[in-house]
This record gives sequence, structure tokens and C-alpha cells, in this order.
Amino acid sequence: MSGLLAILATEGRVSVEGLRGGLRAFNRTGDDVETVWSERDLIAVGVGHSPQSKNISSQNEDGVYVSIFGDVLDVNETNRYLRDPSDAISAPQLVARLYRHYGPRFLQFIQGECAIVLWDSRNEQLFVARDRFGTKSICYTTVGRTLYVASEAKALWASGVPARWDEETVFQDLFFGCPEDRTLFRDVHRIPTGCCLVASRHHQRIFRYWDDDYPIGEPTKSNEEFVESYRDALVQAVKSRIALYGGRTGFALSGGFDSSLALGIATKLSGSSYTAFTQALDHAEFSDSEDPLHPYAVEAARFNKADLVVTATPRKDMFEAYERTILGYECAKDEIVFAVLWFVGKTAHERNYYRIMCGDYHDFLMFTQKQLDSVPSDREKSPLVQGPNRLSAAIDRYGFLPAAMAARKRFLLGNGLRPIFGNFVAEKKELDPIAMHLAAIALPPAYYQWPQYQQQMYLHRRVIASNHQSFGGLHASTSTDWTSPFLDTRVFGVIRQLPQSLLIDKKIARDAAVSLIPESIRTMPRSGALFAPIKRDGSDPLYNQAKEKIRSMAKAVPFFEEKAVYAFFEKYEAYETLPPPLDWGFEMAVCFLLSLCILQEKFRPGL
Repeated sequence: MSGLLAILATEGRVSVEGLRGGLRAFNRTGDDVETVWSERDLIAVGVGHSPQSKNISSQNEDGVYVSIFGDVLDVNETNRYLRDPSDAISAPQLVARLYRHYGPRFLQFIQGECAIVLWDSRNEQLFVARDRFGTKSICYTTVGRTLYVASEAKALWASGVPARWDEETVFQDLFFGCPEDRTLFRDVHRIPTGCCLVASRHHQRIFRYWDDDYPIGEPTKSNEEFVESYRDALVQAVKSRIALYGGRTGFALSGGFDSSLALGIATKLSGSSYTAFTQALDHAEFSDSEDPLHPYAVEAARFNKADLVVTATPRKDMFEAYERTILGYECAKDEIVFAVLWFVGKTAHERNYYRIMCGDYHDFLMFTQKQLDSVPSDREKSPLVQGPNRLSAAIDRYGFLPAAMAARKRFLLGNGLRPIFGNFVAEKKELDPIAMHLAAIALPPAYYQWPQYQQQMYLHRRVIASNHQSFGGLHASTSTDWTSPFLDTRVFGVIRQLPQSLLIDKKIARDAAVSLIPESIRTMPRSGALFAPIKRDGSDPLYNQAKEKIRSMAKAVPFFEEKAVYAFFEKYEAYETLPPPLDWGFEMAVCFLLSLCILQEKFRPGL
């Protein structure tokens, strides 16, 4: 297990022993290797990691201290931006030298999936940066005159920072998701994607060094040229990631289009076969029709001559997997899919694979026709606009209702959670979750000059992707690093120029995938879920354990109404078949409630 913790004292002294205490939060697997550097009792940075961990590195270069959690891509190629490039250079050395040459602008040259902590001892300044797509989460808080920064909030609490719920953020998360710069815990903030925290004795600020925005103007290439550019960019993205660990890179095959394409490109690049990991339901519990993607994963592995490792996901163990994942992410999740990925990561770690490449988050860069069609055109008739927490304010600001916000409102209409949070919501009646969410999204100056489909995609990432776009929770719970070649500035550099016709339903990617994956997968419609839905008839161990945990914690979680929790399950179990949107809304609600129960039980936050 590995993670970062930094403490900066703007007054008084930093205790290195206190830092070591915080690092113990990372030792969930019995690993006890630590590296700590400190200076003049002002700054102390600790790195906790397991002996086999390869995703963390530190260096002191002439008074510039650097620790990197994650991976910097293309170190040797980036080396050319230095005035005195070296033949061999480590990632921390590269970062330190780029900083000495370019100052805070050094981040413009760094490509990778990492969080960077840099201490400039000469100027007594601390820089903490999160990567462009937020694959590594990093949070911070200030207690008195001391700044704490960590890759996981549990390290803050182990350092002595009190754990308390942030009621406003919980309220906002219930309605429209947790804002990108907040956590569910009071005064614990998250550095947004593409941003850097700068701190010294006298000031503290966050600046954005990169934004996933769009150019102004018409596309300048033909469709064929765009497809070629996209394929080249994706090939380079896969190549850069394979170069880090070579044969110790495994592939997560969901059976869907994106993960199959990543494996296909890697196979073509190297000419050799890789190990792929996939999940499979226990068919003593579920039928083949409830596991529709597994045959496609087998087909993709066979096409690429990959060694396929099938990870069973027994329902009786799914609860523990979900619990461990929530403790890694330290937030509320409303999908059980993270538990499925936990099984895959655990199996890869047991086989000494340091990194898993997957196809995740491609959807956040593209768009589907269904998403475009889901935007209500009549603000007066749509239930998404009328009633409590009306979305008309979003239409007033954006000129249309973002599909991501419409999806969230549908969840609210179908999940039945409101009675459970009855008094809690009533006490917050002066708060407007829509206004809060809109205020948290800063629009670029050029936003209103983009066509609507680009506005939709930008808001989609701001509203939804910011809550999901992190592999940190999977790493924290399985000790295996996850990566996606689609979260790459070269790939996005092509995507941001595309016309709508190439973005809808991933047309550009499907055109680029010819001969790289089986034709049945290249032309398949958008894939379904990686897991079977929960069953409410008493035969599903996952549902039974989740219900037992939620009911047993009904008094302990300060936002719940105990009687309403019991009534919630009784109401939905009375249905023989749940009609939409209650079918998927109920399952998401159970996951959301379970997440809060797990966090309450483990971290015991107060109010």
C-alpha cells in the first residue's frame, strides 16, 4: 500500500513523529516501509509504501524536494525541455529541474497520472498538483496554522485532524453529487483536476494550470484525417503506459468496446501477448443472460492471444469488496460496479501485476445520441424542471438542461431516499442544491461561443465525471494502480477538435478500431452493466448484507430517520417487479445509503 502525506507549519513546528503516525493509515496490508523528509521543522513530507510498490518516488535536488504519487509519462522525451538535458533522469529529478527552469509553469510539461508534492526550500513554498484528469485524488485541510495534505483523508485523521461530517456537502451530494473541490468531511477539501495548491508561511491559493475546454471555430480536418489523428494519439497513449512496467502491465477486459481497444493496440504495438483480467458471475447464482459481457471478453482475449484470467465475483463476497472500495474512495458511491473492479484489482495484485490498463472514462470524453435526446425541450411540462429543486435555473444559465443534471434528477425521482433524510433535508430548507451546484462550476470565458454539443460534454464532465474520475480508491483498496489511455492529453487534444458527427456513440473510435478488435465488439451497441442487479426476494447475499448493515446503522448515521429506513425496505420489497425509474433508482439508493453507513462505522465522523 502507498500514499503521500505532507504537513506544513506556518507557525510553530512540524512533528515528524506526528507525520509517521499519519502514514500508518496506509499500512492496511502490513507494509511498513516509509520515507520521510523534513526541513527546519517547517515542512515534513512522508511517503508510505509497500516493498513492491513502484508508483511512488522521491528526490532532493539542490533544495527542491519532490515526491510523486503515481507515474510521470514520457520522462526521457520531456527531458528535452530542459536547458541541460541528461541522458538518464528519474521522474522526481525531471520535475525538480523543470521547476528550477520554469518556476510554477513546470506543470505544463508534465504528462501523467500522478499527484506531485514539491517543496522549494529557498523560497519556502509548497506546490501540490493533481493531474489533468484527476486520476489521483489529493485532499487537504488547515488546522490552526498548519496545512495537511494527503492522498487519502484517513491519513489526515491519523495525524490528529478531527473527522467530522460536512452537512452541507452531504446535502448537496444527496441531490446533485459532491462538488469537485469538496469532500463529505468538514474542512477537508479536494484539489480539483488540473489544479495546483501553492502554500507558504503567508498565503495559500489554488490555481488552474490546465482545463479540458474547446477551441473556437470550425473543424479544420476531414473525417478521415481526424480518425488517423485519433488512432495515432491513442497508440502513443498506450505506448507511454506500457513503457513504464512492460510485461507487468495487465489489462482489465470488461467485454466492452473500450477495454478491448486498449488491449488490441497494445498487442499490435508489441507483437506479443499480454495477461488480461476479467470478471464473471457465479452461474450457480445467475444465468448467462445476466452476464452478457463475459463472452465478449473471452472473444477479445482470444483475438489478441491474451492469457485470460477469469476472476469470480461471488455474490457472498461482494459486500466485503464494496466495503473495502468505499473505504478506499472515502466517499458515497451509488454503483456496485466498483466492487467488481475490486475483485479484478485484487487478483492482479496477487499475481504481481503493478498496473492494470482499462478502458474506463472514455464515455466522459464522448457522447451518446441517447444523452442528447434526453434533454427536455419543454421546460413547462417536464417533471425534471417542475417540482422541488427545479432545474429551470440551470436552463437560465446554460440555455438548455445539461443531460448530466437531467440524469441526476431522474435518480432523485426514482430512488425514494427523501423520507430517510426527512429532518436533515427539512433543516436545510434554506439551501438550494441547484444554486449550490451551479455556483461550484466555473465556466471558461469562451463557453458561450462553443456549439451546444461541446457545452454539453464540458458540463457532463463538470457535473458527473468529477465525482468518478479517480482511480485512487481502487489503488487504495487493492494496491494495484489503474490507468486508462483515454485519459491522455494527446487523445483529448484530438477529441476537443471533433465535429459532433464523430463524437456521437464513439464513431471516431469505432472507425479507428478497424482490424484492432473483433468486428462483433467494434460494432456492438453500448455495453451493459458489469454486474447483475440485486434481488429483493431474500436469495441475494449482497442485498441481505447491505440491508442488515443499513438497518443496524440507522441510529448511528446522523442524517437518517430510523423508522424511514425500515419503511424504505418494506416499501420496495412489496413490489414483485419494480417499474422504471424505481428499478435502477432503488439499487443506486441502496448503494448510496450503504456508503454512508460504511464511512460512519469505520471513521466515526461527528457533526
